Amino acid sequence: MKAFVVSGLLLLLLVSGMWKYSGQQSVLVNCNYHNLHVIAKRTLFYQDELIGPDELFLGTGCQAVILRVDELEFIYPINFCGIVIETVADRTILYSWLTYKPKNKPISAELQLRCVIPRWAFLLSAGSRYNIDIAIVVAVPT
Repeated sequence: MKAFVVSGLLLLLLVSGMWKYSGQQSVLVNCNYHNLHVIAKRTLFYQDELIGPDELFLGTGCQAVILRVDELEFIYPINFCGIVIETVADRTILYSWLTYKPKNKPISAELQLRCVIPRWAFLLSAGSRYNIDIAIVVAVPT
């Protein structure tokens, strides 16, 4: 039993390490105390198939605001799209998700997103001279 658990953990570490170091940056998440900014590759789930702008949504159904050949970009205030805000002693955490609902397939997928804003960023961003964005990259296996 122990060997099975250990081998499972090693496999999980190996796979997560391959995703992390494969150079794949399928989703980029930036946030500050005003906005959540998400950029998703249009090949997020399939290498040879582009996701349409009417197939990928942020949170409760917010559509991409910027469409590019290879990316969909979502920029919304943190009180829109069902974004959940959790404030703890030394940071604020924003939670959201991307929902993929392909038009030609009877499936759907959801990708959880999280962005952390350190408490000190509030002090710096209070003045108009600073714009602090914290970035978290989520790698999705292909």
